Amino acid sequence: MPDSQWVRRERAAAMAHNASNRAALIVYHELHPTPTPAGPLPPWARSAQRTASRLAPLLRTVLYTNAQDERLRRGFHRVVTIDLLGLARLRHVAPRALCGLKIFALLHGWSAGELPAEVLLLDADTVVLEPRLLLRMFAPLAHYDAAGVMEGYSRGWDGKDTARRDDSLATAPDPSAFGWEVNTGVLAIRRRAQWFVRRWADEFRDGLPLYSKLSGVDQSAFMWVLAHEPGARLFPMPPVFNFRAPVLYGRDLERPAVFHSRQAMRDPQRDHYTRAMMRVVQSVTNDLARKISGSTSTGSVHSIAGHGREEMQRTSTTTQLANNP
Repeated sequence: MPDSQWVRRERAAAMAHNASNRAALIVYHELHPTPTPAGPLPPWARSAQRTASRLAPLLRTVLYTNAQDERLRRGFHRVVTIDLLGLARLRHVAPRALCGLKIFALLHGWSAGELPAEVLLLDADTVVLEPRLLLRMFAPLAHYDAAGVMEGYSRGWDGKDTARRDDSLATAPDPSAFGWEVNTGVLAIRRRAQWFVRRWADEFRDGLPLYSKLSGVDQSAFMWVLAHEPGARLFPMPPVFNFRAPVLYGRDLERPAVFHSRQAMRDPQRDHYTRAMMRVVQSVTNDLARKISGSTSTGSVHSIAGHGREEMQRTSTTTQLANNP
C-alpha cells in the first residue's frame, strides 16, 4: 500500500476513534418545568439546538435537562431527561447556582455509560462559530485532566445586577489565584479525572452558601479543588476558544502590572510607554475586528474598530491607563 494511502487510512481510523470517545455536553435545569409546554421554545433551548446543529457533523452532542419537551430532541444525538437537582441532593439553590449542576451531570453520565471518555462542557449561552477549531480543545486531554480558558475575577455578587459586584457578600476561597479562575462554560475534561470531578462536586455541595454569592459560582469551587489537589492538571487555552469580556480584559482587572515590549526597553519615559500600550490595544482591536468581520475591507474593519474604540474609552481600564502615565 502506498505511503499516502496508509497515512489517509490511519488518519481516518484515528478520527473515527476520537469521534467515538468524544462528545459535547450541554446542561440546563428549569426551576419550573412545564409538563405540556406550548408556544415557542425558550431562548436557552433554541441556543442549545443551534450549538448542536453546528457541531453535529463533527461531534456528538448530549443534552441533560429536566425540561419535558419532545422538540428538544431535534439536533442532539442524545437527550437525557433527568432531575439533576434531586440527583445532586441540593436544597435551597439560588437560580444563579444552577450552573453547578453540570458537575453532577458529568458524574452521572460517566457512571451510566451515557458519556464518552472525553467531554466538552458547553453552557447553553455559547455560540459555536468555528466547529473544527473548537475540536482542538480535546488535544491537551492526552496529557492533562482538563482544558479551559482563564478569566478574572470571581467577585461577590447578589445574582441580580450583572454590572455590580459586592465583595462584602463573599470572597473567593482559592488561596493561590485570588479569584482568577478557569471559565467552566467551555471546558474539556477527561474521564480519567473523575476523581477530581467528585472532589469538585463535594466542594460545590458543601460550600453552596458561599459559592452562590460569587460571580464564579462553580468555577470558584473548581479552583479551590485545583489548589488543594496537586495531582490535578489544567491546561490553559488561549482566548480564541472562549471569547468573552472577562477573558480578554474584565472590568474588575487592575492596571497592567507589566508592559512587555521592545518599545519599553528603548524608551524609559512613562508617558511614552503609556502611549505605546494604547497603540498595542488599538492594534489588537483592529486585528480582532478584521477576524470577526471575516473581511479584509479597510472600511468595514475601521467601522468595527471604531465601535471597539468607543467601548474601550468607556471602560475603567482605559481611564486608568490615561490617568496614570
